[in-house]
Amino acid sequence: MIDYVIISSDDNPMYKDFYPIVAKRWYDIGYKTYFINITDEDDIIENEYGIIHKIKSVGFMSSGLQSQIARIYCSNFFDGVMLTSDIDMLPINSEYFIQYNSELVDNKVIIYSGQPYGDTPYFPMCYILANTIDFRRYMEIADISFADFCKRLLTYKAAWNTDENYMYDMLSKHFDKLIIKNRDFSRRVDRGNWIYNDDLLKSGYYIDSHLLRPYLDNKERIDELINKI
Repeated sequence: MIDYVIISSDDNPMYKDFYPIVAKRWYDIGYKTYFINITDEDDIIENEYGIIHKIKSVGFMSSGLQSQIARIYCSNFFDGVMLTSDIDMLPINSEYFIQYNSELVDNKVIIYSGQPYGDTPYFPMCYILANTIDFRRYMEIADISFADFCKRLLTYKAAWNTDENYMYDMLSKHFDKLIIKNRDFSRRVDRGNWIYNDDLLKSGYYIDSHLLRPYLDNKERIDELINKI
């Protein structure tokens, strides 16, 4: 039911280096990715994992911030069901991501992790499930260019969580359309506490892993985790 999992990055290897392993993992558990790459050219490439959509960077916003907010704008690029994620977030339990599919009716948007970070009211980008036609309407982006979208979000003072703050503000206008879930974050293998149980990993207890960065410096430990799944 999910047509594409949306991930993004600029050309910073801190993030872009994760594309091959994360896209492959999504593909291995049954999902294609729509990877937006903020770079120095415009191009669209299709490969076995899904779509690589290159967007030429605008000159008035950092490429890193552009790559974050591009996941929202990506709803303009296809009609279907989207699931937002991070490029450094490795999916582990495939069943977790399809469990709410039957609830995606009547123009609903499903928020997998409704908890805001600290006292700031915003929804985590991992994970938002929606029909793109509904999402772009709620985000009010159907009729603007990516450059104009970037200009609009400059009002958020280029804060790191601009994408999630904007998404929260826009979705708050449609609370009757939101289905907000909560999740147990102990089921994440997190880079801040890289500890996991091999048996629980193989059994599907863990949902995902926020990967150690950068990939090349942590390749051995990350590849070990992937090989154990």
